[in-house]
Amino acid sequence: MNSLIFTGAYILDLIFGDPEKMPHPVRIMGWAIEKAEGPLRKRFKKKETIAGLILVFSLVAIVFLVTLGICFFSFKIHKFFGLALNIILGYTTISVKSLLDAAAKVKKELLQKNLSRARIKLSHIVARDTNNLSEKNVIRAVVETVAENTTDGITAPLFYLAFGGVPLAMAYKAINTLDSMIGYQDKRYIKFGRAAAIVDEVVNFIPSRISALGFVISSWFSGLCVRKGFRFISRCALKVNTLNSTITEGVVASILGVRLGGVNYYKGKKILKPYLGEGKRALEIDDINRASKLAFLTSLIFAVIVLLIKIIW
Repeated sequence: MNSLIFTGAYILDLIFGDPEKMPHPVRIMGWAIEKAEGPLRKRFKKKETIAGLILVFSLVAIVFLVTLGICFFSFKIHKFFGLALNIILGYTTISVKSLLDAAAKVKKELLQKNLSRARIKLSHIVARDTNNLSEKNVIRAVVETVAENTTDGITAPLFYLAFGGVPLAMAYKAINTLDSMIGYQDKRYIKFGRAAAIVDEVVNFIPSRISALGFVISSWFSGLCVRKGFRFISRCALKVNTLNSTITEGVVASILGVRLGGVNYYKGKKILKPYLGEGKRALEIDDINRASKLAFLTSLIFAVIVLLIKIIW
C-alpha cells in the first residue's frame, strides 16, 4: 500500500505541481508559525531559544499526529478513499514540478532580455535580495536554489514518504517550513530560530547526501562531468560539519564546471558564502536547464530505487 501511495504522490506532483488556488498544508503551517511567534516571544521574553524550541516541537508534533489521525481514519471509511487521500496528502509534500517550473520562468525572462522581470520571478523562490542582481548573479541564484531545493522539495520528502509514510513526510515539511520562516541567522531570529535551523540540518543530513549522489549519477546520463562531482562528494559529504546546502551546491558546481557561492544580500545585509567549484567557465543561461535536468533525473532515479527496494524487501 505504501508503494502505491509513494508512486501516486510522485506522479501527481509531476503532472500538477503546486496549483496556486489549491489549499496547501504548507500555507496552513506558515499561518500557524506566524500566529504562534508573537505569543511565544511575549511569554519567553528573555528565553527566545526556548520559545523557538517549543514552537518547533509543538508544530511538528501536531502536524504529525493530525496527519496520522487523518490517514488512519480515512482507511476506516473505505480503503480506496484512504488510498486516494493518502496519495493527495503525500503529493502536497513533494515539489519537483514547481521547482523546475519556477526555474524555467526565470530562464524565459532572461532569454527575452528582460532582467527586471527575471529578478521578480527569482524573488519568488529565493530569500536573498534580487533587485540589483546582474544577469550572471540571477543565473547563479537559480542554479543554487535548484541544487539546494532538490533536497528540501524533492529528495527529503520522498525519503520520509517512502520510509515513514505520509505523517512523517508532512512532519518533515513542518520542519522545513519552520526553517524557511525563522531559521535565519539575523538579529531577529538568531536565538528564536536556532532550534528550527538545527533540526532542519539534522533531518536533511541523509537526504542531502542522497541528492548529491543522485546528481553524480544523473550527470552520467546527461553527459556531464561525473568524476569531479564524485570527487567533491568523497571529500566533503562524509564530514558531519559540512552544511547540507554546501554538499548539493558544491556537487552541482563541480559537475557543471562553474563557480557558485559568493556575495549575497539578505534584507540589505551583505553575506559572503563560501565559493564552490573551480569556475573554469562563466555561468550561462543554459546552466539553469542543466541544473534542472540534474534535479529531475535525481528525483526519478531515487523514486525508482525506492520502489525496487520495496519490491525486493
